[in-house]
Amino acid sequence: MIQYRYMSASPLKVILLVAFATFVVCIVVKNYIWGFSNLENSKIVHYLPSPAASLPPPQFIGWMSYWDEKHGYERLRTTIDYFSVIAPMLYFVNPDGRLAAYTISTGNQAVILAREHNVPVMSTIGDDGDAAGLQILLYNQEAQNDFIKQLIGTAMSQRFAGWAYDFELLTPKDEDAFSSFVENSVTRLHDAGLTLDVIVFARTRTDGYPPSLAHDYERIGRVADRVILMTYGYNNELTEAGGQTPPDWLREVLQYAIRYIPKEKLVVGLSTHGYLWNEQVTGLTYPQVKALVDQENLVPVYDDESGAMRAKFVDDNTENTLYFESAATIYRKVQLVQREFDMHTFALWRTGAEDSEFWQLIEPSPSLFMRASPEPSGQLSE
Repeated sequence: MIQYRYMSASPLKVILLVAFATFVVCIVVKNYIWGFSNLENSKIVHYLPSPAASLPPPQFIGWMSYWDEKHGYERLRTTIDYFSVIAPMLYFVNPDGRLAAYTISTGNQAVILAREHNVPVMSTIGDDGDAAGLQILLYNQEAQNDFIKQLIGTAMSQRFAGWAYDFELLTPKDEDAFSSFVENSVTRLHDAGLTLDVIVFARTRTDGYPPSLAHDYERIGRVADRVILMTYGYNNELTEAGGQTPPDWLREVLQYAIRYIPKEKLVVGLSTHGYLWNEQVTGLTYPQVKALVDQENLVPVYDDESGAMRAKFVDDNTENTLYFESAATIYRKVQLVQREFDMHTFALWRTGAEDSEFWQLIEPSPSLFMRASPEPSGQLSE
């Protein structure tokens, strides 16, 4: 009755109120259900999925490159509490099959910062673009054992929680030898109270990119503490233009991986950068992308199929195509993995190259996946 009298007394007022309420609802729906949100004062508009309050906070491993140490460390200083582990690239295998350290001015600073925040450090070891040393490790048992001794001794002196292998200069014929190397490493590192992560190529079948075939998912997944999938690079400097991690491809990669690797051991590696295709192909960090967008007055759009931001422009009569990852495109992939695969651990390649707005979309959380390790024994495994 009161409502009827109100309507009768001022129908125009009610109509205006209803119209205003409808407008507000539309804005809310647009912003949060369809996920349109401008996170920063730039031309890059962020298209976000709807909020996911029911999902646990994602866990992150922080990869840091040795060639962009300054930006990596500066970003780490402001985001350290978001990482469950940091895995800076501090060491590599030299051509003699020995462990060698990169000269990195901020390396010790990153390790000290992690210790101050009780974040475990697991240094990443690569092949430094030279297969010679890796081949020695794979096929010379004495050299392999000496190398693992070096790992243990260095981890003890540096107070590392363990190591992460990132060996990519492999061929299909190395599959058995590499798996045996991982198995030997895990046994001896575990005896010393240390962990081992293994970084592997993403794939969807048992053929394809030759180096990926040297990574035996089943054998590695059986023994490694974690297996980190490089779920990026679908489009790159050797392909046509497109996003690095198309959502459908990401699903296929994960569906394939969980057939062979225990899901609780899997870590999803995501890229933070992009590429510019013209007469050549150039990799760009997000800060470089943002500078290009501002310089060329671009308005990138979200490309559903590629799962990335896209822009095209002509410069000096040359057609340019840009695909890149923003805070929102990375966040979308994180939520896809969490929702559809119930997996919650990620590694970002790489700290300092990402859209800093990404960290506003998540919240810090304590580590949920670092296995409890005994205190390092200080003993070198024989």
